[in-house]
Formats: sequence, structure tokens, C-alpha cells
Amino acid sequence: MTTVLSAPRTPTHSLRRHPLLKELFRRAEGRHFTEEELATYARSAPEFSHRATAARAICRHETSVVEKTVTEIFSLYAFTKHHPLSEIKCPRDITQVSVYATTAMLMNDSDWLRDRLLLWLKTMLQSFVFPKREPVGQRTLFGSRASSQNPVDNMAQRRQSVFETYAVLKRNYGQVLDATHFGLIDSYLQQVVDTLSAE
Repeated sequence: MTTVLSAPRTPTHSLRRHPLLKELFRRAEGRHFTEEELATYARSAPEFSHRATAARAICRHETSVVEKTVTEIFSLYAFTKHHPLSEIKCPRDITQVSVYATTAMLMNDSDWLRDRLLLWLKTMLQSFVFPKREPVGQRTLFGSRASSQNPVDNMAQRRQSVFETYAVLKRNYGQVLDATHFGLIDSYLQQVVDTLSAE
């Protein structure tokens, strides 16, 4: 009789169906983990415990990062003139993306992020006619508007503000999180930018 040893678990595997965590992920969907849940997570998957520390840091900075992102984007796009509820909806949507990206980071599963939020949100966001960027002379995320290197210049209008919003969110997290914590969330935030602004 041959004994087959299973491969050791490494941080490349999704925790979505982890026997001790799958119910926790289900219950916590749409919100950040509580401190007790993060402790359970770290005990149940000790090789991922550094992600619990990163999730704490993200949660601690989230409100200020979202507020800064909204302020910057509203200075580039006249949302409040064209969408009366934008001051409520924009922070809510950006916060939701931050929460789901953090959960995906804890889960180590970009497919979950795509399937649970991003594909639906992309359809919703791109169905709106968002305002154009403010006239020449206003600052932008990527430098002056005259710059031909601005990646937004070649995008359809419905995608421009979406791209800039989540690129700014990513940049703002990069400015407040330490390198280790940002390194864990970076790819999920980039996935948000790429998916939500894709054709």
C-alpha cells in the first residue's frame, strides 16, 4: 500500500473553502472582520497571519483614505453637478470596494473578488454617463492635461472617472500603509482598477 502525502499548504492557495474559515468569510461578507474574527483567522491559518495584521491597518486608515480619494476625484470631475446623490454614493461605493479587496486579500483569492463584486460593479458603473474631467489647467492624477502620457485620454468617457477613482484609491493606500501591508493589498487594488475600467 502506497501512502500519498498531500502537498504542504502554501500561501498560494485560496482560503475560501478552508474548513475553519469558510463560514467566517460567509458571515463577514460586505464588512471588515472584527478583532475576534481576525484572531480566529490568524489561529486557523497561521501562515497567513500577517494578512490579518494588514487588514487591521487597512481598516484603521480606510475612512481617511476614502475621504481623500473622494475629495481628489471631485476636484477632477463635477460629480456633484451631474449626480445629486454622488456625495453619498461615491464614498459608499469606494468603501465597499476597499472592504471586498481586503476580504479577498485575507482569502488569498482574486477570483472571488472578481466574481462577488467587480464584474457586477463594472456593469453598474459603466452604465452611467459620468461627467468629463474639468477643463485644461486643472490638476490630474497623472500630471497636466496637456501630457500625452495620461492613460485616461484614450479611454471612453464612461471609463475615465472610474479608472482615476480607483487608481487614486490605490495610490492613497500606498501612501499610508507600510510597504509590507501595501504589498499584500496592492494586487487586489490593481485588479479593481483594471477590471472596473476595462472595455
